[in-house]
Amino acid sequence: MFLDSSSAKPRLCLIILLLTYPLWAQENYRVRKVTFKGNETIASDRLSAEMTLKPKNGLERLRDKGKGVPFSEPLLQADLDELLHFYHQEGFTQADVRVDLQINDKKKTVEIVYHIEEGLPIRVMEIHFSTKSDSFREELTKATDKARSAFKLRQGSRFRDDDFNADLARLKNDLVDIGFVYADIDYGLDIDQKTRSTDIHYAIDSGPICHFGDVSISGNDHVADAIIHRQISFKQGDLFSRQEIDKSQEQIYSLNVFQVVSLQANLVESRKASIPVSIRIKEAPRFTNKFGVGWGQEDRFRTSMDTQWLRFLGGARRLNLLLKYSALEPYNINLRFTQPAFLSPTASFGLNPFIRRQYETSYDVHRRGLNVYLQRQIGRILTTGITYTYEKVKLDTTSIGAAKSQPNLTDLYNKSSVTLGVAQNSTDDIFSPSKGANNSLTFKYSGIGPSTYHYTKWMIDLRHYASLPRAVLGARLKVGEINSMDAGGFIPVEDRFYSGGANSIRGWARHELGPRDEDEKPIGGNTLLEASLEFRIPIIGSLASAIFWDGGNVWPGHFGDILNEFNHSVGLGLRFRTPIGPVRFDIAKPVYNDDKHIRWHLTLGEAF
Repeated sequence: MFLDSSSAKPRLCLIILLLTYPLWAQENYRVRKVTFKGNETIASDRLSAEMTLKPKNGLERLRDKGKGVPFSEPLLQADLDELLHFYHQEGFTQADVRVDLQINDKKKTVEIVYHIEEGLPIRVMEIHFSTKSDSFREELTKATDKARSAFKLRQGSRFRDDDFNADLARLKNDLVDIGFVYADIDYGLDIDQKTRSTDIHYAIDSGPICHFGDVSISGNDHVADAIIHRQISFKQGDLFSRQEIDKSQEQIYSLNVFQVVSLQANLVESRKASIPVSIRIKEAPRFTNKFGVGWGQEDRFRTSMDTQWLRFLGGARRLNLLLKYSALEPYNINLRFTQPAFLSPTASFGLNPFIRRQYETSYDVHRRGLNVYLQRQIGRILTTGITYTYEKVKLDTTSIGAAKSQPNLTDLYNKSSVTLGVAQNSTDDIFSPSKGANNSLTFKYSGIGPSTYHYTKWMIDLRHYASLPRAVLGARLKVGEINSMDAGGFIPVEDRFYSGGANSIRGWARHELGPRDEDEKPIGGNTLLEASLEFRIPIIGSLASAIFWDGGNVWPGHFGDILNEFNHSVGLGLRFRTPIGPVRFDIAKPVYNDDKHIRWHLTLGEAF
């Protein structure tokens, strides 16, 4: 703690001794309620998180048969100390706390009321930098200016220990990233109690400016050093940078042939300006098999097997064979060859022959073909790619709606297409994000060479997540359109838009929304608009609940009457976290609609 608070302890001890004397001779008292009063700046939920003595939530009481947390005078003293310590860390050095205990001898319960006088916080006035020598003054000035612009503590900010620590670490990292590996930073606070303000002084001893030295590699028994060297973003003699260390580690790991990749700068007490780097590798097993079995409300029984062959044909190449079965995909066979680090450290080239059958209420198709793709990672969160696809499709014409009214319909056709895509993913968790965004844009042109049908298709999928007190808010917007370039205007049924289902508008069954034929069979549409809002609320342990709204529709032509044809549904759900994603159970009901049926969905993974 940077702001002095040593004078508060004796007064707190005296208060606690006086107030808890009646409880010394009594046992088995339980904490019924904890209340904070006078906390104008910091929310009660945040203060409660620092406390040991606090009431249990509903499920915890149910688990413990209604018993609350046992009251303890030492724990109350510790909570008081922690509360005052927390306030001092938040910049309130004059904060005072007293406690009232409301005792129910009949029920043997205690209600704890904390009365808080926050006082005025310490605020930052000026931030000063100084160096112990005139060497590298220009470089150090650029580094301190860069750090200052990103500091959490600025003029007028409330001084917080966490913010100060973050700023100190930021300054150190910025110095390391321009070669000052051995930089020492001293600091001081010039506190004025009258004005409740402080100046912050940073004194920098830069040490020598450093460069990358020799690079040594160990642990790569089968992958050549040259392959690893191509993934390193720095050369011997380059200005040392921690960012380049991190970037190189990510690029080596992206080869997907290693279990562990560790880059270590070897610093020495003599402060040598040439910094050797050690790369330690642990190779992944050459052959792996993954099996999966499950059941979902839409795809029923499902099973899969994924076999991976690393270092296929030598180097860092890999081969994957994926086999899947479900009611929606009676067979799906994917063979994927990947050449990582193709032309650049962050690009990959791949070939993907496939055979699959899709069996939907809307259609039944057998597809076989080949994807040829080139993908590139740009930074940590952005991915771009281009894919060429050629496939032959066999359609069961009796499986689709309005078959007689489609003169261009044929049961066997070719598709030759190019797809461009860009995706941005800044979420914090692959299965259940609590913050960040996952956005994608794809554009497909079908009609290159021997293609039966000619059309364009684009789709935007935006997903954003925000952490709230005791909840996560997720939001999704999905928009797409298909345009035929043929005189007949026919779009292959498997490429049309469909809506409704566990990962769509949950108030309707799979593919239940949108255009239908005279037999009420879904026929898909050319435009799609979907939106969702979902609050995900933790309950206990791996169990969480959800409240959600979904809305949207599919139209046969351009977007129709959105105001009157936009369908809505609301629902509730449960989530149980597992290592392979959450098991999800949702129930949903249409609103503003004549359809009053309740739909339920049981599946694996979040809706978005």
